[in-house]
Amino acid sequence: MRRFLVPCATVIGACLAMSALASAPVTDELRRTAIVKAVEKAGPAVVNVSTERIIVVRRDPFRDLFGHLGPDASPRLRRYKTYSLGSGVIIDPDGYIVTNEHVVRRASGIFVSFADHETIYKARLIASHPEHDVALVKIDPERPLPSVEFADSDKLLIGEVAIAIGNSYGLENTVTAGVVSATRRSITSRGQVLFEDFIQTDAAINPGNSGGALVDIHGRLIGINTAMRYGAENIGFAIPVNKVKQSLAMLLDPRQLKQMWVGVELDHDQHGHCVVASVDEGSPAEQAGVRPGDVIVAIDDEPIEGTYDYGLSVLKHSPGDTITLTLDRDGVQKKLALTLAAVPKPSASNLARDLFGLEVRNFTDDDAASLGVALDGGVVITSVEPQSPAARKRLRTGDIVVRVERFSVPDTDHLGQLLNQVERGSKILFWVVRDDYLIGNYLTAR
Repeated sequence: MRRFLVPCATVIGACLAMSALASAPVTDELRRTAIVKAVEKAGPAVVNVSTERIIVVRRDPFRDLFGHLGPDASPRLRRYKTYSLGSGVIIDPDGYIVTNEHVVRRASGIFVSFADHETIYKARLIASHPEHDVALVKIDPERPLPSVEFADSDKLLIGEVAIAIGNSYGLENTVTAGVVSATRRSITSRGQVLFEDFIQTDAAINPGNSGGALVDIHGRLIGINTAMRYGAENIGFAIPVNKVKQSLAMLLDPRQLKQMWVGVELDHDQHGHCVVASVDEGSPAEQAGVRPGDVIVAIDDEPIEGTYDYGLSVLKHSPGDTITLTLDRDGVQKKLALTLAAVPKPSASNLARDLFGLEVRNFTDDDAASLGVALDGGVVITSVEPQSPAARKRLRTGDIVVRVERFSVPDTDHLGQLLNQVERGSKILFWVVRDDYLIGNYLTAR
């Protein structure tokens, strides 16, 4: 048996080198691992979302005590508040924040705060997509905010690092790390598929994480944390960021959100580019010279990579503003000046009556007391025509319309804009509040 002898000087030298390495000072830069750098990059764009829900119940003290209504008694209204916590991700420096729809559902107040606790913003719901569990809220900051960078979730690798950041159990900006366990997961309940195409991760996701960020090792957003499997350990789910972008492209509609008219219908090609599918007759786009088939490359020299970017860029403006469109037309770039116009206000009352058999008016503070519910806007149904589409779906007087399809309905002006685009015979999803319940029904326009 051959033995190999190592000189003592070599062993002693190695020991001394290891000793010197162990005793060398550990600098902050050495401690800033890839995960630390990813959290430093994405963390400032993750916020805490708290919601307030005011519930009004009719309470009769005489009935409570004696089981019947006394001669001089009248029902009393008792208000109380419930609170819930979630998370959100800033997607634009102007204060647009994406979260889960279930985080802000039925909220009478939405509040956004940062980890430093210095400022709390009152937020407003812009639009939501219940089927995808995505909602868009807006705050009005005094200065530009840090926003997250998007990754391409279609290119995720099983086993790559996944980092969850959110308001876990009310503990703001909690960070957990793991890997991408699977993609395209479906969540089922009693044999029924509830959600499809989820990212599964073993990064711990807890109550309060909903709406928060799932980021990759580069600090880029790969998903919005949404759910965990109860009874299991470290099995969480997130909506892929590409699916979130698809939802946001539908929600960021300048016509609905700011009553602003451009006059183009958009599509995207195989590369995701923003393509003009059609141009409205007499619209600002037609007057500026936009044609079907044009590819919108930039707005005010800011690159536009898809319909999501287009919506965010246009929403930074107001009716009357002039923007510069950079178009690719048959391989040649062309710049056009386009002046945004206000959308003419159609009559919500006439359209609701004509299409669905409804009489409507704005929700008021008095309605909150009389109907026993508190909401941040809405439209009250004052009567329902017998045998109408609304009557067939059992809508009632006193129901409060809070959303039509994906868009919130704060008042009759917004309802009118939405109903003005309804085609006869089409099915439209109305969301109404009734007796502290949120009810969705498809009404067929007559």
